[in-house]
Amino acid sequence: MALFFPDLLVELVKTLKIKTSGLDRPWVVFLQKENPKRKTPNSYTRINGASSAARALNIMPGHTLTSARAKVRRLDIVKFPEARLRLELACLAEQALALAPCVGFELARSIVWVEVGDCAHLYRSENDSTGEITFVRRLSELLAPSQHRMRMAIADGPRLAAASAMYAPENKEVHITPGGQPADAFGHLPILAWGLSDETRERLVNFGVSKIKQVQTLPSQDLRDRLQPEEWSLLPLLEGKDD
Repeated sequence: MALFFPDLLVELVKTLKIKTSGLDRPWVVFLQKENPKRKTPNSYTRINGASSAARALNIMPGHTLTSARAKVRRLDIVKFPEARLRLELACLAEQALALAPCVGFELARSIVWVEVGDCAHLYRSENDSTGEITFVRRLSELLAPSQHRMRMAIADGPRLAAASAMYAPENKEVHITPGGQPADAFGHLPILAWGLSDETRERLVNFGVSKIKQVQTLPSQDLRDRLQPEEWSLLPLLEGKDD
């Protein structure tokens, strides 16, 4: 199970009052490493978080500072300590331990991992044959005091769960992949969810590919020819396999 916190950096900036003025203007957040070689973000540095005003201008996490500044003349930059983000994710993961036997987190994407397979059956009922829906509700209630916006997904593997949590339709805060249908569920996600490099993804988009299901029907060898060798490990995801 993956818990994705899409606005975590922006929420922490506001909560900790790291930025107290100009909150209504477009601003972006960069993670500041503990011992950075470069103190100031350069033009090619990728954004880690974006305010609602910045997102309204289509300035999103992952964009470079150059592309962001091309869309708005005045863009405020906030540097946020990486160690503080790590602490927040660790606290959220620790809270989830009250319900799950194993947890973890990923700093780069603000994701908390929760092992559901060994405990969901404890929440089974007549209205919830797998216990997953009840487990999700209990976990949501447990983490609600943090007041962080969260999107949750249960799937047959951590990469499939993360892809669903991050890229499933915005109107779904909880996404549970039906048993036996991981490939179908993955296919409905945008090509961005596959985890390809920018170069490979742009090449596929130029061929008219926007959804993963458009490449699921292609022969494996054809796909290998279009991917970089280090991306071949992503091929099993197209079949819903995520070991």
